[in-house]
Amino acid sequence: DESAELLERALTMIRRIGDRDDEFRILTDMARQKIACGEAEAARECALAAREIAASLKNRQGVREAEIELARCDDMRLFAAITKASPDPQELSARAL
Repeated sequence: DESAELLERALTMIRRIGDRDDEFRILTDMARQKIACGEAEAARECALAAREIAASLKNRQGVREAEIELARCDDMRLFAAITKASPDPQELSARAL
């Protein structure tokens, strides 16, 4: 996906110049993008890295934003676990007969 590629390129550039402030912002954006693509684990990794950097910079808003994305990752994982554990409607119909 083009947006993922652009974020990766931006992250590489920001890391080369050592801009930690923009690094956590890009990581947060990457987490959002990965959540939108259904990639909960990859999103979680980005959000954790973003939170760590924001905390080291004492940027409370950045920490909060990263934690919001972490919560969204947890929601995705929980939803996946629930839907995986739920029987499919055809299976329920078969059981009723």
